[in-house]
Amino acid sequence: MILSYFTIFSLKKKVSLEEKIVLSYMLNEEDMSHLAKSIRTIIYTSLIIEALGTVILYFPFSKSGKDFGQTVFLSIFHAVSAFCNAGFSLFSDSLEQFKDNITVNMVIAALIILGGLSFAVINNLKDRIKYRINRQFRGKASYIKLQVNTKVVLIITAVLLLLGTLFIYGLEHSASLKEYSLGKQYLMAFFQSVTLRTAGFNTIPFARLTTTTLFIMTAFMFIGAAAGSTAGGIKLNNAAVIGAYIKSFLTNSNSVVIFNHSIPKEKVLKSMLILLFGLTSVITGAAILTFSENAPLRDIIFETVSAFGTVGLSTGLTGNLTETGKITISILMFMGRLGPLTILAAASRRKHKTYIQYPVGNISIG
Repeated sequence: MILSYFTIFSLKKKVSLEEKIVLSYMLNEEDMSHLAKSIRTIIYTSLIIEALGTVILYFPFSKSGKDFGQTVFLSIFHAVSAFCNAGFSLFSDSLEQFKDNITVNMVIAALIILGGLSFAVINNLKDRIKYRINRQFRGKASYIKLQVNTKVVLIITAVLLLLGTLFIYGLEHSASLKEYSLGKQYLMAFFQSVTLRTAGFNTIPFARLTTTTLFIMTAFMFIGAAAGSTAGGIKLNNAAVIGAYIKSFLTNSNSVVIFNHSIPKEKVLKSMLILLFGLTSVITGAAILTFSENAPLRDIIFETVSAFGTVGLSTGLTGNLTETGKITISILMFMGRLGPLTILAAASRRKHKTYIQYPVGNISIG
């Protein structure tokens, strides 16, 4: 969609008001007069980030014994794959051979994180940094604040990355990571925590992971990254809204509040609907695989959530799936990539006007 509208704006074509409203919602841009600028910024920012990643990755990849052209292609491919949270690797072992290479780990991790933040957050951060620089060196500038969405995404991203690193290290340091030094263990745990944001790369052999680790990874994959990003999952923005709603319910509050901002009831309901849709999709997919596949339940659940979250990680079950299993996983990946909200919006019917007010009914909720 971004590329389509980028082409339209580049050719100086007009966009209807309805299309502008859709774009403003998708880009989280309140001022529709800035839509063309926002889209160009997204395209240019993506190219710049991927170009920087390509340049840095070239140096460690050049030591893999490939010629110049192959090394350049490897660098471009992995930079784009990481930023777009695709997780595809041209190395047969994913990135296991680079498990102790700090440059590869940190660059790939940075690209994955940036891709998972969403363009709205990146643009807000960029504008905020420009404001601080202008105020520092020029004395004055138009005030730019961090939006609530930006704060939520940054804080939850940091919390999930930290918790993921600690969980993986704590559960695997005496298991799959025991043969490595302490520094390598933390590096591998951090990288794997980052890739759970639907990136799909791995530096740890997943067949050696404990059941507890896979269970926790499943929860992280289900959450995914930010709404409007290149990642999948139910999105951490929705998880934040659901968490805020639960807090308001437990504290008997009349409104759902995040960072002293009230969240509209409509957004709360959409978040709940997305959660329900995600759980239903995963449970249904896992149920089908239990009939079609001869595999442990932990592997089936992991495979199902990985597909729905468009993560791409696997315990080794993917290559041995039956035809039914392949179709099921393909449908889950398609649904996860398209997005729960898009599917629900497409399936919903137009509102029917009603002039009848029904009496209030009492129902027990336990």
